Amino acid sequence: MSDSQAPGPLDDALAYVIHRSTRFLRMHLLRMFRGYGYDVTPEQWFILYRLWEKDGQSQIELSDKIFQDRPNITRIVDALQKRQFVERRADPNDRRKHLIFLTAGSREMLATVMPDLPALRRHIFRGIDERDLQVTRRVLLQLEKNIADEL
Repeated sequence: MSDSQAPGPLDDALAYVIHRSTRFLRMHLLRMFRGYGYDVTPEQWFILYRLWEKDGQSQIELSDKIFQDRPNITRIVDALQKRQFVERRADPNDRRKHLIFLTAGSREMLATVMPDLPALRRHIFRGIDERDLQVTRRVLLQLEKNIADEL
């Protein structure tokens, strides 16, 4: 492969920068939750947050919204249930399904963490103009759509 056809340095590759940023965000979330005294993974947090938005969702609904495959959602919900952050209840409309609900313990955690989220977000996005954040969000959503169209 000639130099004109060779890709540039890995550090310049947008996919690599996104991957690296995702890892930093993950570490930041883990450290933040530990600071509150909670051992919660980002994946668990996303499920708790979705349930805070709308309690009583099925695992299928959660997997579609979180973009996790169903075995992963089952594993994450199992871990949350074991730690008494969620409970499964039979769906009154379909006995084959279970709905996932927050527990008193997870509501307590959310009541502790949620008020601080705006300040935490301002901290990690400091120095970045709001218009740049909007463009970044739009570009990443388009990138996600482009890739999803190919799947």
